Amino acid sequence: MPAAGPVAFAVALVLAASSCSSTSSRPDPAPPSALLTGRAAAAPAQPLVRRTHPLRAAAPPVAPDLRRLARAFVRYATGEVDVLPVATSVSLAIGGRTVVAIATSPPRLPDRRIWRTCPAAWSSYAAASCPVDLLGPIRNSAANGTRLVVSSIPGEVVCAPARSGPIPSGRLVVLRPAPARRSCAGDFALALVADRTGRLRRVDLTLSEP
Repeated sequence: MPAAGPVAFAVALVLAASSCSSTSSRPDPAPPSALLTGRAAAAPAQPLVRRTHPLRAAAPPVAPDLRRLARAFVRYATGEVDVLPVATSVSLAIGGRTVVAIATSPPRLPDRRIWRTCPAAWSSYAAASCPVDLLGPIRNSAANGTRLVVSSIPGEVVCAPARSGPIPSGRLVVLRPAPARRSCAGDFALALVADRTGRLRRVDLTLSEP
């Protein structure tokens, strides 16, 4: 679905660190880099209600080619461009559970419906009805002016359902809301796993559940 008119917000990577105010005594393992979509929100941090994913000890910096992949994915998800650095096929996973591998030839990429999926037995995941749109959190963040950050590890998603598969690993960059916007109503982690040349080969979405 091409964007209707120019995209009304800018996308930029910056090196500023972000911090999260919460009731938890355990901070995120390392300050993520910021990826901006629209105006930075001034909403106060929401308390972290429950945690479901173990924190890793340290977060290495995000490689430059993975930063470019994150920026390209945001532009693609919001309809600014119809191209994306992808492998021949991309595996889609929800909460760690691999659902399908989609063909990602250039003629197919403009049809963003290919990113909607669910396991056959599921009717919903977290607060989303099936099929779950893996581009949805990025589009919603842009529409709401929510600042996104990138990290090299998934971290913990507030109020997320228990994962049904492993935490993403490999060469990955994770898109998340800025710490102040993470709550049971709107936290997520969208892990983009790349091959050695920086092309997208897997997407794993974790959503919060109010």
